[in-house]
Amino acid sequence: MVSSRSMMGLTLLLTTSAAGVVQPDSCEGDCKGARGQVLLQTGSVGHRFSAHGSGDKLQGAQRLASMSLSEGSSLVEGFVKEVLTSGEPLTGIQKEIIERLNETFVTETLPELQKRHDSDQQLLNEHAAGIAHCDQDLEDTSQSVAILNSEQSSLESAHTECVAQEGSLQGKQKTVQDELTAYLMAIQPPSSMMPEQRAPTPDMDNYIAQNLEFFESLNSSYASLKAQKSTVEAEVGTKTAECAEGRLVFDAKFCLWKTEVENAKSNYLHCRTQAGTLYQETSKTVQSNAEGRRADRDALVKVQCYLAMLLDGSTTQEKLKACNENEADIFSPLDIVEPQLPDLNQQLLDGLGAPGSQVQCTPTTTTATSTTSLVPAGILIGTQQECPSGTWTLPTQGRWKVNWGCCQGCPGGGGECLANCGCLCTSATSCAGLTRSNDCSTEVGCQWDWDEGICKNP
Repeated sequence: MVSSRSMMGLTLLLTTSAAGVVQPDSCEGDCKGARGQVLLQTGSVGHRFSAHGSGDKLQGAQRLASMSLSEGSSLVEGFVKEVLTSGEPLTGIQKEIIERLNETFVTETLPELQKRHDSDQQLLNEHAAGIAHCDQDLEDTSQSVAILNSEQSSLESAHTECVAQEGSLQGKQKTVQDELTAYLMAIQPPSSMMPEQRAPTPDMDNYIAQNLEFFESLNSSYASLKAQKSTVEAEVGTKTAECAEGRLVFDAKFCLWKTEVENAKSNYLHCRTQAGTLYQETSKTVQSNAEGRRADRDALVKVQCYLAMLLDGSTTQEKLKACNENEADIFSPLDIVEPQLPDLNQQLLDGLGAPGSQVQCTPTTTTATSTTSLVPAGILIGTQQECPSGTWTLPTQGRWKVNWGCCQGCPGGGGECLANCGCLCTSATSCAGLTRSNDCSTEVGCQWDWDEGICKNP
């Protein structure tokens, strides 16, 4: 006769399965014990095999209620052996329990295993997409970097042309100066000997006429050459100032391009490292979870084989052996498929350009006019310097100070502007008030959170 303890175990196994309990991928502390307490009170057939009692009996029931599918497989196998030993057919209640247990495995336990698998696969795919997102961000950034590169290249060409024009004007200036000098050196004035008789005589008339003609010609030629010299000198001065301004604009644009290239490369590599680490950690976890679910599925296949044998009433040692030797599919639907990860996009990195060091891009230094802190100590660190009242100066972080129209809306206007069109002055009173990664640094007592894209207290 089948023992009541075996039937109680099957009943609790049915109760566990009917409650939708598939062992979670991890269980710590007293969660198994707590689950057992709940399962003892669950299931419509539970009243037929009461678990009332205390001591060893109740502890045994709690252990059965929290068993894994592998433990359940052993329990069913033991029940089958008892049936084989007793040689007695199953009772109606026993068949009902086995039928419901088999149905529950098919309609609830297997789908729950598949659901957990699908959830892990989706999470792994999302983290793989996070790596691809780094590449997409770099591609988007590369477009703005390419625009800056084109702009700085155009400014460099314009400056080179300006310098060439300046050189041409300087050559013209030298030519005019040489002509004036040669003209003055070649002057041959008429005789300076005034007639001895100082009276209105023909000699005096002739002397005055000759000198008057000479000095009228001298005055006209000298004034013309001098005017040419002054004109060329003014043109040279204007062109020199134009080239100097063009050089400043080019330097600022070049340094902005260089900064953006360095930031794009740094941000991309940082993003890839973080996303790659997260993916590897997730992959390790989900593969471990999948291994546990495959073990559960193998045990479930064996249990279903046992139950089918019991239900058809032909329980034999040969069939029991066949169930024990039954192997699950080589390619399990619970296997995690590792997605294809994109390689480091070196081509896109190289396409950003290599600015080099043709321009010395050093941070702008500002002489402090005030060292009074404008923000509470411990929240932000900053001084007013040349910023308007109620604001303070941000660290330049390698960006040039410029006077551009894009900063007209900044505190202090276009004159308090950084080369990336960022405001040099801010009224922020906490790290959260700094919205750009270049502004958020340890220099002001803050730290940029790359994951959330916000500035935080370190």
